[in-house]
Amino acid sequence: MRALPKLTIALVILVGLLVAADRVAVGVADDKVAEQIQNRKGLSTKPDVQIEGFPFLTQVLAKKLDSVKLSADGIEISGGGRRATLKSFSAHITGVRVDSSFSSATADAADGTAVISYADITSLIGNKNATVGYGGNGRIKISGKVDTPLGAVDGSATAQLSVSGGDTVRVGGLKVNALGTGVDLGSIPGLDAAFSSLFATSQKLSGLPVGLSLTSLDPRPDGVAIGFAGHDVDLAG
Repeated sequence: MRALPKLTIALVILVGLLVAADRVAVGVADDKVAEQIQNRKGLSTKPDVQIEGFPFLTQVLAKKLDSVKLSADGIEISGGGRRATLKSFSAHITGVRVDSSFSSATADAADGTAVISYADITSLIGNKNATVGYGGNGRIKISGKVDTPLGAVDGSATAQLSVSGGDTVRVGGLKVNALGTGVDLGSIPGLDAAFSSLFATSQKLSGLPVGLSLTSLDPRPDGVAIGFAGHDVDLAG
């Protein structure tokens, strides 16, 4: 009967070693996948990758990872020769098919979120005289000096952001709400056209994270929340 406790202890030790080996392997794989994604996708920062599920080694044998979480700060995007930075980005990726060396990876599906500051939104869509901020009720506020029949006047308007084609930001639904003190909005024709000169009404973006497409743009007090999604996403190929 003494052999049974010894056998139990041996099994516990063996399982512990296998678990430890599995966790070491997944840690190495996390780093390798992050490196490949950064290099192949030209990201300005190395993302943080967490391969989920246990045991990991059986997923490697199947060459398919059930679930991967990816996050990064400071990803640089661009549009129309202008650059901006995502303050934060995170994605949940499922059904990741990889080769044995983790040199290529394709995901069945992915969705993600990011936040971009209003200073960076201004960099992407505004001209040198414009400032973009939160306008309340899911709108942005565009402030700047506009040319009117009365001369150059400081003013502000609100607008909506929308997505087109999975990679293009559109600005529309403009509503002028204020001009310089004492100026009657109704007395000045062509205000919409004057304010439209303060920003790009359409801006195509490049450098989006891991090949995902834009799905939504939601102005909030702390910045614009961006939604992403993708299917059959090439992660590191």
